[in-house]
Amino acid sequence: MEQYLAQALAIWNSPEFQALLVPFRILSSISAMFWMLARLADLFMAGLKRLVFEEIGSLLSFLYVAALSVAYAAMMFNTALQGVWHPSLLWREICGFGFMYVMLGVTFTDLSTRRLKPNTPTAFFLGVLAYLLLARAPGMARHPGLLEFHRVLELFATGGWGNVMTALTVLVAAWSLLSLAASELAFGLSPLLYRLRLIKALPVRFNFSRQEDGPAGRWRPPCSAPGSY
Repeated sequence: MEQYLAQALAIWNSPEFQALLVPFRILSSISAMFWMLARLADLFMAGLKRLVFEEIGSLLSFLYVAALSVAYAAMMFNTALQGVWHPSLLWREICGFGFMYVMLGVTFTDLSTRRLKPNTPTAFFLGVLAYLLLARAPGMARHPGLLEFHRVLELFATGGWGNVMTALTVLVAAWSLLSLAASELAFGLSPLLYRLRLIKALPVRFNFSRQEDGPAGRWRPPCSAPGSY
């Protein structure tokens, strides 16, 4: 046991591992701050809708999440652009894009419905588009304002709070992805489980896309139960 622990510590303290850990901590810290700001926006907009018309509240919510998504994409691209943890800029951009794409999905997805929240699909698209535009024109990412904002976030990420934010990002992303995978697996296996009498009823999903079925849509099981129509 002590031998394995010593090997783990040696790997942890190795310059190669630390060179990979620093950008991961920066990416995770920025992602955690983005997730927290999005959650605060949900609470703020929920209270705001009680004070203003619903249309105005929805517009403000959309503008906020869109601006937050674009700013998040810019900070993620800056981390990849300025990084030296890999000699290839293309690979750094790919890693940053993958990290950003997952966190946008985790932040904007409603776990109860497994769908993007209202007002967020366009913001999701704008975040992805902003990253791709910066990849095509990296000179835009070198704007003094963006560089200064990224420098402040990087200083925050390298401190003790950076470790906390990194742990929060890993937990949120892992829990969301595992919950989604488990839900899809259980839904896909539900016909077999029903026929084996391991479950008493088939799970159903609400189909929001079929408006012709009525104003409220229609409930559809994954397959028809024996004897049903």
